[in-house]
Amino acid sequence: MTTKRQALLTVPPRGTRDSGADPGDLGQGIYISCAKQDVDALVDMFTHWFTNRDDITLVDAGSSQKGQGFVILEWEGTVERRMLTWLRNQETVDDYSLYTAFHGQEEHA
Repeated sequence: MTTKRQALLTVPPRGTRDSGADPGDLGQGIYISCAKQDVDALVDMFTHWFTNRDDITLVDAGSSQKGQGFVILEWEGTVERRMLTWLRNQETVDDYSLYTAFHGQEEHA
């Protein structure tokens, strides 16, 4: 499995980046909450889906101190609407949050 900021998956991002910032610096991420026992299945599914996508990164997956499972994915652009629709309709996904991903800023943090 790849690690933070290494692409999982060679198709350019589908979303447009009209934020005024350098397009290489901004993206979106999704923090997905699920049952601990569903993490591996979700990671396997996302890895399969995004095999040919170098614009999507699996940042991390595992469980919290309280046993809540999670998967974190980041896009170099915007997350596709169909992905959000899929997450909303999945019984194995307890919840999810979108966030802005500031790519290339790790060394300044």
